[in-house]
Amino acid sequence: MRSIFEISTRGLLSARTAAETVSNNIANAQTPGFSRRRAVLTEEVQRLQSGVFGKGVSVSEIQRLRDGLIDQQIIRNEHQLGDFSEKANLFRLMETALISVDGAGLDASMRKFFDSFSDLSTNPQDINLRNILISDAVSLTETFRSLDSNLDEFSDQALQTANGKLERVNTLLQDLAALNGEIANSSADNNPNNNAFDRQTEKLKELAGLVEFNSLVSDQGTIEIRIGGVSVLNGRQVSAMKAEIDEGNNIYRVRMDGGKVIEPGKGELAANIFMFSEGVPDLREQLDNIAGTFIDSVNSIHSTGYGLNDNVLRNFFDPTSSSAGNMRIEQQLINDPSNIAASSMVGEAGNNDIALAISSLQNEKVLGNQTFNTNAVQFMSTPGLRLSELNQKIDSATASKEFLTVRQEQTAGVSIDEELGDLIRFQNAFQASARVLDTGRQMFDTLLSIA
Repeated sequence: MRSIFEISTRGLLSARTAAETVSNNIANAQTPGFSRRRAVLTEEVQRLQSGVFGKGVSVSEIQRLRDGLIDQQIIRNEHQLGDFSEKANLFRLMETALISVDGAGLDASMRKFFDSFSDLSTNPQDINLRNILISDAVSLTETFRSLDSNLDEFSDQALQTANGKLERVNTLLQDLAALNGEIANSSADNNPNNNAFDRQTEKLKELAGLVEFNSLVSDQGTIEIRIGGVSVLNGRQVSAMKAEIDEGNNIYRVRMDGGKVIEPGKGELAANIFMFSEGVPDLREQLDNIAGTFIDSVNSIHSTGYGLNDNVLRNFFDPTSSSAGNMRIEQQLINDPSNIAASSMVGEAGNNDIALAISSLQNEKVLGNQTFNTNAVQFMSTPGLRLSELNQKIDSATASKEFLTVRQEQTAGVSIDEELGDLIRFQNAFQASARVLDTGRQMFDTLLSIA
C-alpha cells in the first residue's frame, strides 16, 4: 500500500514539474535568446534481495535544448559579420563625405580650375576672367582643405568608436565573469541554472560581434575566453583591457593591465581600429599626393611666366603648402589678380602661353601615369569600391548566419503546437497519477473498514 502512495505521489510531482516546464516554454516563446527546456523523466527503482522493483518516476533534470556546435559556428560567423558590417558602415559614411563636399567633387573643382585658365587664355588681359580664376582657385583649395578636414573628423570618430567598443568588451567580460559565478554555484548545488546559460550565450554572441576570441567550456559550463591567444577571462577573473593611442602616427594598441598587447582579430572593434590606423591614413596619403603634385605642377609652369604689370616671377600656390590641409594661393595673386601669369614674355600682355600650358595639365599624366581627374575620381571612389567588396561578403555571411539560426531554432526554438501537445500529455499523466492515488486511498479505506 505504501508503494502505491509513493509511486502516485512521484507521478503527480513529476507530471506537475513537466507541465510547469512546458508552460514556461510557452510563456517564453517570443523571449529573445530563450532556449526551450525539457523535463527528463527517470524511473525510480528499489533494489531488494528478491530483485529490482519500480518505485515510480522522477524528474532527473530540466534539460536545456541547444546545439553547442551550431553556437560555435554562429560565434565564428559573428566575428566576420561584425567586422564586415562595421567596415561597410564606415566606408559608406566616408563615401558620402568625399563625394558631397560643398555640392561638388574634387574632380569637378579641378576641372573648373583648369577651364578658368583655358578661358583666360582667350583674353589674357581681361580682369574679370582673372577674378573668376581666383574665385575658382579659392574654391579648389577649400575643397582640398574640406576633404582633409572630413578625414580628420572621420579619424576622430573611428577613434572614439573604437574606445566605446573596447569599453563594451570589458563590460561584457565582467558580465560573463558574473555569469560564470552563477553557473559554478548552481552546478555545485547540482541544479544547473539554464537561465544563466541562455544569458551567457547571448553575451557571447554580442562579444563575438565586437572582437574575435576563442572560448573553452569547463565541465561546469563556465567559460574561459582568449583574445589573440591571451586569456582575458578565466572563471570569475577578468583582465581588463585599455587603449594605447598615438594619434600622431595613427597607432592604436589594445593592452592588458599586465602590459601584453592583444590583437582583436575581427569584429567591430578591429574594424574601427583598422579605419583609424590604415583606412583614413591611406586615403589621406592619396589626397596629399594629389594636392602636392597639383601644387608643384601648376607652380612649375606659373613661376616661369609674367603678369600684366611687372616682370616678377611668382608661384600660383604658396610653395610652403604641400598637402591638402594647408593648400592656399599666393596672397599677391589674391590681392591683385593682374599678377596671375598668363604670358611667357615680359611686356606681352596678350601672350597666353602660360595660361594654355597650365590648362593643358588636365590632360597630362602627371601622377601614377594618370591625369589629375582620374586620380581624383579614383580617390573619391575608393570607399565605394571597398563598400562593394564588403557588401558581397556581408551577403554571404548573412546567408550563413540565417542558415545556422534556422538550424538552431529547430533545436532550441519553442513550437507552440508541440508544447501544447506535451501539455495535454502531462495533464493526462497528472490525472492518471491522481487516479492511482485515489485508488490507493480507497484500498486503504477498505482495509481499515475490515480491521
